[in-house]
Amino acid sequence: MGHYWSPTNLSRRAILAGAALSVIPAVASVASTMPAIAVAPPPVELPPVVDEATTTARAIEPDPIFVALTEHRRRYREWSGLCAELSNAESEVKERRPSTLIAWRNYSAIGGGEIEMMRDRLLAEPRANRKKIEQEYQKAKADERAADRAEREWYKRNGLAGLQAETDRASKAEQKALFALTRIRPTTTAGAGALVAYVRKQMETGQEHWQIAALANAARALHGMPNEALPPFAAEVNDLDLANAVYNMSNCDLAIHRLYKQHGDEADSRDDYQKIETERQDRLGILATRRAHSSNGLVAKAEALTDRRLIEDYDSHGRIAASLGEDVLRYFGARVA
Repeated sequence: MGHYWSPTNLSRRAILAGAALSVIPAVASVASTMPAIAVAPPPVELPPVVDEATTTARAIEPDPIFVALTEHRRRYREWSGLCAELSNAESEVKERRPSTLIAWRNYSAIGGGEIEMMRDRLLAEPRANRKKIEQEYQKAKADERAADRAEREWYKRNGLAGLQAETDRASKAEQKALFALTRIRPTTTAGAGALVAYVRKQMETGQEHWQIAALANAARALHGMPNEALPPFAAEVNDLDLANAVYNMSNCDLAIHRLYKQHGDEADSRDDYQKIETERQDRLGILATRRAHSSNGLVAKAEALTDRRLIEDYDSHGRIAASLGEDVLRYFGARVA
């Protein structure tokens, strides 16, 4: 397993947000409970919530997701402003602030929700020792609590406890607004398109758990809309290539699982494994590059993104999510024009 987290790629947001993000289902849970679509820090400048087209659509078709998007933008700006103020104040303190990150196995610095992610990754490995992993997890959480206490004491000693507490409150409010994007269902194609656009913009700097749940929210909304609410599609096209790609990808996953069960860690060195994996990658390429011409195609891409193995493949998962987003926005734009 490669080194995923390091002190250089982990921001204050990842530290503060980790605990709050843990209320969103883990990747495996998202995959098993809803047709999900889909951690690096998000951009400081968030994308516009709505453009002129979506503003027009909102006036015609009120959708609660627009309010949720505006609220998250406001909360994010409030939180980021306090973060900047706190960071400037910290820079004036000569005493070095203790880190709240802890080490676990070959991970040198993780914290918050990343610890849960680490446990899930270890438990998903072949022949995982569940008892040992759970013991290590409990120790990691204890180490994290001790590190948090040391940091709180540092803030008190240096007169920054009040500003730090205010920043924490703003962070929790921002996380609450963020979580709303995963559960407030868009009621229009305009709302679903705006949500997808918002998430896709932030995915440009990295992928986080909330994005998976938010894109799943948009997919479920589209899937549940009556046919008359959806933009018109080409009647003569059924997107059988996309539907077949999902079906064949699932069959490849089952075949690979059987090979691992039969041959263990040596499975991936076998010729039959390589052949299946090549076929699977071909199907992923279809899903990531071919345009959906019907609701069948949109649903096929959304269904593919619930695959647990695909969720763990950030590159392919992100490409297919972006492709689905482009399809949604294409039809959304045609509808409000």
